Amino acid sequence: MNFDKYLFNFSIGPVQPFIAAARRTRDLWFGSQLLSELSFIAAKTISETGGELIFPHPNVLEFADKSEINVANIILAEIPKEGKTPQQMVEKTENAVKEKWKECAKKVFEKYQEIIDQEIWDSQINDALEFFAAWVPIYNNDYKAARDRLNEIFAARKNSRDFNQPSLNANERYLEKSPLDGRNETILDTNSGKSFDPEKLPEEIQRQLRLKKNEFLDAIGMIKRGSEIKQFPSVDRVAIDPWIRHIAKNSNSTKKLEEIKKICEKLPQVIKVKSQAYKTFPFEGSILYLNRHKSIKEELSFKKDSIEEKKLEEIAKILEKLYKVTYRPSSYFAMIKADGDKMGNTISKITTKEGLKNFSSALSDFALVAPQIVTEKGGACIYAGGDDVFAFLPLDTCLSCARKLREEFKKKMSKIKKDSTLSVGISIGHFLEPMDSLIHFANQAEKMAKEGEKKEDERNGLAITVQTRGNAPIGVREQWKDEKDAESLDNRIMSWRNAFKNNSLPFNFPYSLHILEEYYLNWSNETLVNKALPADLLRLFKRSTKSNTQKGENTMSNNDKEKITKILENTYSVDCLKKLTNEILIARHIERTLSFPTPRDGGDQ
Repeated sequence: MNFDKYLFNFSIGPVQPFIAAARRTRDLWFGSQLLSELSFIAAKTISETGGELIFPHPNVLEFADKSEINVANIILAEIPKEGKTPQQMVEKTENAVKEKWKECAKKVFEKYQEIIDQEIWDSQINDALEFFAAWVPIYNNDYKAARDRLNEIFAARKNSRDFNQPSLNANERYLEKSPLDGRNETILDTNSGKSFDPEKLPEEIQRQLRLKKNEFLDAIGMIKRGSEIKQFPSVDRVAIDPWIRHIAKNSNSTKKLEEIKKICEKLPQVIKVKSQAYKTFPFEGSILYLNRHKSIKEELSFKKDSIEEKKLEEIAKILEKLYKVTYRPSSYFAMIKADGDKMGNTISKITTKEGLKNFSSALSDFALVAPQIVTEKGGACIYAGGDDVFAFLPLDTCLSCARKLREEFKKKMSKIKKDSTLSVGISIGHFLEPMDSLIHFANQAEKMAKEGEKKEDERNGLAITVQTRGNAPIGVREQWKDEKDAESLDNRIMSWRNAFKNNSLPFNFPYSLHILEEYYLNWSNETLVNKALPADLLRLFKRSTKSNTQKGENTMSNNDKEKITKILENTYSVDCLKKLTNEILIARHIERTLSFPTPRDGGDQ
């Protein structure tokens, strides 16, 4: 059979060391950006060598380096039979990516070569990347048949991995492993295995790398930590943002914050954050947590009675005054992971190149706007590529951000498939949790959003989980409903939060529900439970709100009261009650961590 074009797949990996292996937010973000940049080079090379890009869409090449959009590490293109052979295309693309990778590595090596073991460094740089490629002829312009065949071949190629002998057998030297993922040995010159102490490094290097004692980095970790990039917001800066916005509403509190900013300007060790979302206080957030000052001194190696230590003490005195009127800031933040539903099924039904490119265009449009939505909500976007989004959000905006992402995805994809849906997992955790644990929580929330008790309940989901320190995680999940629907999960949580915020409900209300749950577990007659449980819930709700009203607390708005009454009337079973209790516990956690008294004008703050 005659043909004049190939369908061509190319991918770069491995993903784990580049993205998931991280201790700091910078590690996570830069790993994502680095893999995206290498994928951009691959896509650009394929395009310039005669290939016609399908995924990513060709317009990505125009603005990828000017926006926060990410280029996925799997590239699909059409290449002509005449001209470069597929093998030559693979070789040229691999060489271009390797050249870019070594260029990034060279800059970091030249900057830190005095502490790097070059032999191990060169070995890891040479072994870091892996490439996979596959191609098939396109017969009779049948793109569906070609793509189905290509997927089979590409999957088989990835499963038959290359098992090359490492360039250097570092195990013989008994070197420490990198703590970011435990895969590779450290490239730091540890003097033949002796304990590595970052405090002995020059001050400038200490400040840039932020190494903990005995924190050994491999080559990829060193490039993440040592490259010259914009400073990405730390998780503590995201967590404290509601507190900063709150005190900025008051003139006296704002003055105190400005004093802290001026002191931070004189401390080069304090990382400045270059993001419009954080212009009110453009520094890392740990400096505003009094209980973190001891760790800051240790991590930044502040000497006793030094100028730096005295300036930190000045900040501490200002914070003590602020804490008197605003309490201590929250240490919790949200991670959002969103993923388009049944994208593989959607693309499998597309039979033409134009259809594939339109699909690709819609995905790139969403990926372009997703970081803007996250920034508008006071968050920081780690990754936005195709139908995937990974971001950090403050607690007070995570629900509205999830809703906005979902609506925007539906809008962008409507021209391809009218009923396109986005599942979103929100994981709330403490910023001092290890980064790998936080990522695991976020992955679990995304998985929960995709799953359902029945087949028809799967996908199109919103899941919210809370992992407090020392306690078992709690979570709730259901399918999205329209924004105007008062019974949607995000709206219900906001109603419960308002009830706690206005002191209409006592904070121990969820525990009363636990007692009720234990009571009804002993009932075997489901019909009686269906009748009695809603009545008991309404009685408990009225008693709790009445008790708070008698104490002189604020009363609940009629709108919220109607919403909550409807929720309770529809709670028919013990399983529904368990879900309701988790829902209320999540709302209570959000409100409790964001409960700030309103600063008063005047007086010493």
